[in-house]
Amino acid sequence: MVLHSQWLSTEGVAFRLQRFRERTDVYIAALWIFVMIVVAIAALREFSPAVAVTFYAFGLAGAWISGKWGGAERRLFLVVYAFNILFVLGLYYIYLQRYGAPYFGGGSDDLMFEDTAREFVERFEWWNYPRLMTWYKVRTVTFYVYLVSLLQRLTAPLGGFHTLVPRFFNAFLLAWLSIFVYWAGKRHFRLSAAIALAAAGLLGVAPIVMYVSAHTFRDMLVTLILFALTYFWSSFVAYERRWKLLLLLVTPALVFILWETRERAAQIMTLAIVATIYILYWQNRVVRFAGLALLLGGALAMFLNLFTPVKLVTSFSWEAALNQYRRYAEYRGALGEGGLSAMIYSAPLYIGAPLRLVYLSLSPLPIFSSQIERNLLSLGALAQALAIPFLVLGLLSAVRRRMTWPYLFMFITLFLSVGIVTFTIRHILMYYPFGMLFVGYGYETVRKRSITLRWVYLAFYFLALVAVTAYFMLKGA
Repeated sequence: MVLHSQWLSTEGVAFRLQRFRERTDVYIAALWIFVMIVVAIAALREFSPAVAVTFYAFGLAGAWISGKWGGAERRLFLVVYAFNILFVLGLYYIYLQRYGAPYFGGGSDDLMFEDTAREFVERFEWWNYPRLMTWYKVRTVTFYVYLVSLLQRLTAPLGGFHTLVPRFFNAFLLAWLSIFVYWAGKRHFRLSAAIALAAAGLLGVAPIVMYVSAHTFRDMLVTLILFALTYFWSSFVAYERRWKLLLLLVTPALVFILWETRERAAQIMTLAIVATIYILYWQNRVVRFAGLALLLGGALAMFLNLFTPVKLVTSFSWEAALNQYRRYAEYRGALGEGGLSAMIYSAPLYIGAPLRLVYLSLSPLPIFSSQIERNLLSLGALAQALAIPFLVLGLLSAVRRRMTWPYLFMFITLFLSVGIVTFTIRHILMYYPFGMLFVGYGYETVRKRSITLRWVYLAFYFLALVAVTAYFMLKGA
């Protein structure tokens, strides 16, 4: 009894927590020693000082800045950044071995971004972004090309640019995304520190997240901006006047970056900010009616292309969405895929849209192959499927907590837009951090209310068994 009381005492808990932190720091130090050795070998193998310098630059800057907020943030950054560096290097050499080039499929958008950025560096000055806007015709990725060009200019004195540099930068961004998830979990979802940290850490090492981040793709930058703006605007009421003014000044710049990187994300973020203001100030009658009018008007303009004076919402129309829905169905059909996938993508909108959402919740399907990264994605998909009951409970529980509504709006909007219109594995990244928070919220709900998930899981396993059986039957048909 005495030992039990000592175990539960404040001094006992503090002592064990201190011992845990010490052991964690030892493990992190060992991990970083290993990563530094691997990066050093890679830099020597590639004859690229830029690889080593940028690794340390992003890592040390992130560790120093995150340490200003606390030890948990610093540890989270170091762990997520280190694991993603290892993943980047592993995928880099897998691609080299398989394709002879370190790019998706041997050369996709990632190669195009780097080549275009290199051409911009050769032809124009670094500050001449307006010239890039007129010279480069694909406006929706202009800023990301500019960002890659800046990385190329900065690493030019270090032996020249290397394709690992923007991928290391993505690892840096992902580590900060995990920190924002940790903050949102504690502040707006009222999760315990342990569950918030677990949700943030699992996001940072989720296979699909690391996979997308390990390419020279724009999706990590877009996702970080979306989540960061959601977090800051959800805290708007609590800020002092100077921080509110700063957020009002910074937001248009970040929305512009979104617009120049992925315009659909800028449209959704604009509506989300209006929705957040409405949620925070709904007791004010003027804000209530004005915010509701703006929200409904903005949504209507996006889908029906009626509000022509504002270019931010004019590039989208309902007919364009239907055309994109049909084009992607035709694209999937051209791939020659059969079975369940063919049924879903060839179905009309009123049937295909719900099926696509179900399909998206289990994507990428856990199909094992000879490719290492595909097997890792499959393992992640299995874990993702097991988390669905917690996600559903988290979404349902969040309805009763107003501070989570901006995140709920973002998750539902992004999930629907990706599932029904684009359905690309890279776009899954945009709603993933929001979903991870709701998984943690669902787990916290179960733990606090002592809810048993036995029957929920039995029903889920039964439905999964039926779905898998139907998939293989249709695949073989």
